Amino acid sequence: MRITPCVALGFVWFLGAHLSTYAQTPVLPSESDLARVGLTRAWYATVPAGGLQERVLAGTVAEDLVALQSNRATTFVLEVETGRLRAIVPGQATVHGRPAFAVNSQAFFTFKGAHLYRFNRATGIVDWREHVDQLPNTPMTANEEFVYFGTLRGRFYAIPTMPDVPGIRKWFVQLYTPLAAAPLAHGEYVVAGALDGIIHVFPTGSGRFRFRYRLDDRFRSDMVADQFTLYAASMGSFIYAIDIRNGDTMWRYTAGAPVSKPLLLARDADGKLDLFVLNDRGELLAMDAIEGTLKWRVVGVADVAAVSPQRVYAWDEFSRLKVLSRKDGATVASLALPGYTVHVWNRYSDRVVLASPNGLIVGLREAALKEPVYHIFPSTMREAEEEEGEQGEQAEGAGSPQG
Repeated sequence: MRITPCVALGFVWFLGAHLSTYAQTPVLPSESDLARVGLTRAWYATVPAGGLQERVLAGTVAEDLVALQSNRATTFVLEVETGRLRAIVPGQATVHGRPAFAVNSQAFFTFKGAHLYRFNRATGIVDWREHVDQLPNTPMTANEEFVYFGTLRGRFYAIPTMPDVPGIRKWFVQLYTPLAAAPLAHGEYVVAGALDGIIHVFPTGSGRFRFRYRLDDRFRSDMVADQFTLYAASMGSFIYAIDIRNGDTMWRYTAGAPVSKPLLLARDADGKLDLFVLNDRGELLAMDAIEGTLKWRVVGVADVAAVSPQRVYAWDEFSRLKVLSRKDGATVASLALPGYTVHVWNRYSDRVVLASPNGLIVGLREAALKEPVYHIFPSTMREAEEEEGEQGEQAEGAGSPQG
């Protein structure tokens, strides 16, 4: 059999591509290397990617779950704390480089084609699906009543999380421009930031505008909130603290460059609230979230992995995991982790999730922190606290004397 030059060249390319893939295959970080930077391995798992042609491309943490998506549009859902595989969802959409994925206390939600799917959180089984008119162009968010997302045609949708619940109906609002980041559901408000730099604030249950807030420029980064303060950043290099009740500007600060990465809020060991902002020039800013003052700034940061009460875990431009001090941003240690090139942001807790294109996933934690430190408590914990409060009130009522 004669082999033509084209066939030979194609074979060499195929072999070279796969040999390079194997050469970049990551190994589990050793306990001694992790101990050197104050970390320990909590778990590791391999997601069942479909052979040589399938690769993990992106990941996102939503509350206490992590969703990882492959180039074949398969999403693997694992528990952040244990690595337990909860579900495999084929044919799921990706938006802004992340899986279209949201959770509440009872379920998690994904898109497949033109359908929104609800998966039972306890069993990982599909409960129902809802056809939508337009596909999402932003990551989703959810509370107990609605799943929120934006579309390319500028619609902002709220889909009920349970079918046929009296008083809860699907609604949408037509905006001037499409959303540019994930909506934010916070207490009794839901916030949607559009590409034109206008932030729209609604009551969670209706499409009636509460107010609109115009930034100085376009908008791309996911927002965060704490109590009555909403934090946002613009492509015009400004960071904003906004009163979510009335739209008053509480403070504004320059980030030094456009901001398209998600913002992150976390309390330090003394309980003080910090806002972390990574601008598009690779500078990580740590700010006093209440006063709007800069605490420190470091350069050479590609992504933020997680934040603990005393440390910040960040990827540098050489794919090393850097450990920064919360106090002054100084580099405490660094760890080379070749092959873990899928950077997963965890804005919810202190846990670090490593992910490789080959499907090796590793959960890390600080050796001294056996229990997770949450910056945003999972809805399962919030629901449990509310139920305990209601039971306590009922017990007090039953035990009180009747007039």
